[in-house]
Parts: sequence; C-alpha cells; structure tokens
Amino acid sequence: MNQIGKIDFLKYALIQDIKGEIDILSAGESVINSARQNDKRDARLELQVPDDWVKNLKGDSKMQDVFVFMKIPREFHERYISPVEIPKIIIP
Repeated sequence: MNQIGKIDFLKYALIQDIKGEIDILSAGESVINSARQNDKRDARLELQVPDDWVKNLKGDSKMQDVFVFMKIPREFHERYISPVEIPKIIIP
C-alpha cells in the first residue's frame, strides 16, 4: 500500500468508527524505553500498550487488527490548539 493508500485507509477508518472502536495512544506516554541506531543494531522503541493489543498481535494472523505508527508534525498540533484563528486544512 502506497502513502496515499495508507492515508485513505486511515481517513476511512476514522470516519467509519461510529462505535468508538479505534484506540489511540500517545507515543510520548507509551514509550518506556528507547535506543538510538548504531553500527550493531537498528533504532528501537519499547512501548507500554494494553494487554488486549499484545494478545491480538500474538494471536491468529488472520484475526489481527491493523496497528500503525504515525508521526504528526508538531506544527499541526500547535495550529489545532492555537487560540489564534489559523486556517485549518480541510480533508475531503
């Protein structure tokens, strides 16, 4: 799936989440350990997540939910919470 396909899938899931079934965790609150990349290993993050996420990922691969990591630039958050009226990006 290319980048556009991933974004379209994410928009679809968020719009269709009528029952509130999508969980979102803040990475800043979930990271409990990290290691930068070096010559001997890749960069790593250790996350604290709900137990049902772990059970889902360790279970039958045909029944697994979709888990994603997403980086949202700080400026989007600043514009979202800003008391100054800044035009927001409208996603069709």
